[in-house]
Amino acid sequence: MLYHFLPKVTEPLEPSLEPLVLVQASFFECGGLAIGVCVSHKVADAATTSMFINSWVGAALAASGEAVLPPEFSAASRIPPRIQHTLQPLAISLASEMAVSRRYVFDAPKIDDLKAKAASDNVLQPTRAEAVSSLIWKCAITVSRSKSQFLLPSRLNQAVNIRERLTPPFPKN
Repeated sequence: MLYHFLPKVTEPLEPSLEPLVLVQASFFECGGLAIGVCVSHKVADAATTSMFINSWVGAALAASGEAVLPPEFSAASRIPPRIQHTLQPLAISLASEMAVSRRYVFDAPKIDDLKAKAASDNVLQPTRAEAVSSLIWKCAITVSRSKSQFLLPSRLNQAVNIRERLTPPFPKN
C-alpha cells in the first residue's frame, strides 16, 4: 500500500532524461496529507535526502517570520566524481525472481574465527564486514552454481555510510 503514496517512476527513454527528484502530495478526506519523495542517487544519498526532508518540514512548520536554517550541502564538494564501470548486464536479475530477506546474527567469537579463515596474502587482516560478507557471498555462489550447474556472472554491491569515516568527518547535516 505504501507505493500508492510515492511518485510513479517510469523508465526514461534516455538516461539523461531520468528525473532527479519526484514529489507526490496525497490528500485524505480527514484533512491529512502525505508527501512522498523519490530522489536519484545522482543528486543525494539517503542521509542527505533525510536531512533535506527534515529541513523542508522545519520550514513548513516555522511560524511566519521565524528564521529557518537552510540545509548545508557544502560537504558534497569532498565527494569525488563517480567512476563509471563498464560491467556487462547480468543475465538474471533479482527483480525477475522472488526476492527473500533474512536476518543472520553472528556471535563475536564466530566472527573472529571467520576473520582468521578469510585472511590471505591479499587481505592480511579482514574486517568483520569483509569476513561476514565473504561467507554470505560464498554461500550464494555455491547455491547459484548448484542450480545452474555452472558459475553465472555475478557481483556484490554493499552500501556503506562513509560520512563519519572521512577526515574531517562530514557535519551532521
